Order: sequence, then C-alpha cells, then structure tokens
Amino acid sequence: MENRLKLVNILLIILVVALSLVLFNVVAANQDLKQTNADFSNDVEQTKATQTEEKEVFTQTEQFLTDTLKGGSIDYFTKRYRKEVEQTLSENETSQDVDVSEMKDLEIYNISVRKQDDSYKVYALYKATLTGIDDEFVNPGDQPLLILMSTITWINEDGELKVDAHDLEPLVSGEQVIQEISS
Repeated sequence: MENRLKLVNILLIILVVALSLVLFNVVAANQDLKQTNADFSNDVEQTKATQTEEKEVFTQTEQFLTDTLKGGSIDYFTKRYRKEVEQTLSENETSQDVDVSEMKDLEIYNISVRKQDDSYKVYALYKATLTGIDDEFVNPGDQPLLILMSTITWINEDGELKVDAHDLEPLVSGEQVIQEISS
C-alpha cells in the first residue's frame, strides 16, 4: 500500500509539473499575442494617420497647382523656400510691365504621393491651357497647351503643410500633341 501511495504521489507531482509547464507556456503565448496585437494596432493607427496625411497632401497639391498657374503659389512656400525664390526672382528681375498669359483650364492626370522621412515627395502630371495676352490670340482658336510635370516636396512647418521645393518641367507642348494626333 505504501508503494502504491508513493506511486500516486509521484504521479501527482509529475502531473502538477506537467500542468505547470503547460500553464506557463499558455501564459507566455498569451503575452506574446498581446504584444503582437498591440504592435499591429499601432501599425494600423500609423497607416491610417499616414493615409489621412497623404489625402491632405493630395488635396493641397491640387490647390497648389491651380494657384501656381494663377500666380499664387508663393503662399504655400516654407519660409526658407520663399526666401530662396524671392532671392532668385530679385537676381533675375524683369520688367513688371510684361504681359503674361492666364490659365484658362487645368486638367490633372495623376498625382502620386510618396512618404519620406519628414516630408512628402509628390509627382504630378497635368495639362494647362493658357489664354493669349489679355485673352487675345494671334490666330482665332489658338490656345497654348502645355503638358507639365511637377515634383513637389511638402513638409510640416508650424503645423501646416508647406512646399519646401518645387520643380516644374514642361514635358511637351500641346501643339506637338495636337500635331501627333492630327497626323
């Protein structure tokens, strides 16, 4: 009987040790799952915040392009970039009496927003139709048409999205496109 009691005690001790190991593994796995879940929750929050910021950058870019072709882009510039542009303009100063064309139509084909470390790099492809000087054309029906690409760097300055760099490049003139389509 004592042997049987010793055997039962040994089996109970083994059972308690086995249950303790299983319980320890379950608790450890639960902690790992909680940490993984918290990490995923943080990732989801960051992704949502980034998407919201990218939508804001997209919307700001549309407005910036429109204002750029109407002559109001400087309001979007950072303090540093504004000084740089104003210095460049003063160095290349031209007569203020020069007549310029005005934008008649803007059609945005594509805006691509890329998140970088502390900024957003935006690539925009669009078409601008310009009027003649004072809405007069050399030949009736003439409208200068430009296909343009902008590379814009947006940063947060004082809690506001501002343009820190803008590279505007004409891809082709609209006349070339129309000639290609016509032929």
